Amino acid sequence: FGRWISEFSIDAVPSEHDGDGYSLVALDRNIPGRQGIGQLLLNECFYGLKYYLHVQADVQLYDQTTGLGSAECANAFGTKSETDCPFLRIEYKDRNKSGTVVGDFFHEEMSKAWDPNNWNKIDLVIAMAPGPTAPEYWWFKMNFVGGPFNSVLKIDNVRARILPYDELPAGNTIRNLEGDLTIAPIKTCISRGDPHIVSFTNRRFENHLLGWSLLYEYGDLKVETRQVPVSGATVYDENQSTIYEAAINDAVRLTYRNITYEYSNGILPGTDNQHYDPVEENLYFHDPPASVFMKRRSWTIDGYFYNVWVVTSSVNSAVGLCAVVDETDMIETGSVNKTEFRFDAPTEEEAESICSVLEETDDFEDCVADVRLINDHNLAPHFVEAAVEASAVEAQITRTIESEVLAATTMEILDPPTAAPTDAPTVAPTKKDRSGAVLGDPLILGLNNQVFKFDGKSDAWYANLAAESLQWNMKFH
Repeated sequence: FGRWISEFSIDAVPSEHDGDGYSLVALDRNIPGRQGIGQLLLNECFYGLKYYLHVQADVQLYDQTTGLGSAECANAFGTKSETDCPFLRIEYKDRNKSGTVVGDFFHEEMSKAWDPNNWNKIDLVIAMAPGPTAPEYWWFKMNFVGGPFNSVLKIDNVRARILPYDELPAGNTIRNLEGDLTIAPIKTCISRGDPHIVSFTNRRFENHLLGWSLLYEYGDLKVETRQVPVSGATVYDENQSTIYEAAINDAVRLTYRNITYEYSNGILPGTDNQHYDPVEENLYFHDPPASVFMKRRSWTIDGYFYNVWVVTSSVNSAVGLCAVVDETDMIETGSVNKTEFRFDAPTEEEAESICSVLEETDDFEDCVADVRLINDHNLAPHFVEAAVEASAVEAQITRTIESEVLAATTMEILDPPTAAPTDAPTVAPTKKDRSGAVLGDPLILGLNNQVFKFDGKSDAWYANLAAESLQWNMKFH
């Protein structure tokens, strides 16, 4: 267990965290950028596609002679001194290539907050195999190295996990295999049905509070939904006493840079809103970068209700129902995560049969709960239809996110689906030839597959493409 370059030592010392384990230290390091602590992992650990590596570790640096904490790491990220910080070095072999590939991964936030006298946390997300053409790795080594000359590297609480995209921690920018920062995980928050809430952290609960509820707020963008009682659906306690009428979203209000847009009575955004994208059928905002999708459903008794999706990477420090993380947050917002049903409600098996068309989707359980909740069982098809539509929208959103992240991390572009946008792709995505793109902040993918970043001035126009019959300009902000 270790990374052996020249002569140095590795030892175990009692852990300062819990007193019941050990920390590892690397001593006598004269080439600290290449000497540290690591482990060779079997290929079975990293077989497959569409996964990301999340690595965390607590680290310290101190001078081996004086025992004093090392301060050289502070604000060293992006400078010639960044190797004075602990960093992650990954070595791997691709079955289709000869030799070993090496990637170095530095954590900017750790460097900015570096404390020479205490533990510091490395926290990295790396796109190992995010797309359909990723290679198969058969030899993989993780090494924690770095620090000034003659420094001791101390490490504890190492954790490496393989995660799918939807489980990535919010706000932790993804790095590609070259170590470059690419894009923060894009998260989706949902308010649908009566209404069921799915937060950015995938917490599922219900919100039956009447009146306006804050769904999402970050910077200049605020998204609210208005809940009203829904006829024919009641929430009960365990004694079969009515707690309150179930609620639905009958209106949506968006405020951006002090301009408010409100939609009700089944009206959807259109050209009245400068942020409306008629192709994606959503509202896109630049600061924070966020998309808001809205769909209406007809409710026989109460008119229309709305399903709302907020899609953004601006998750940390956001407030509202979308930011719910745990049970405490749900209690503070007055939301619930448990519903009792009438004594004569459909059984769970009966409701599952009614919702069977959604059995392989994330909307299945919500549909089952709604069917059991309503008093008039003839209204069940309305909930099923709403759930089917919601599932299709979420499939479209998922594909859009996958395409953007794949382009940012691997420079590959997904082909457009061969069927309708709400259908699942019928062919495997492939790399496109002779395609150009502008991605994110922005990352430019040229017609000859060249890739570069562009740092322009705010509110200035730039020519992306100029030809005899076509000119494509873009305004940066």
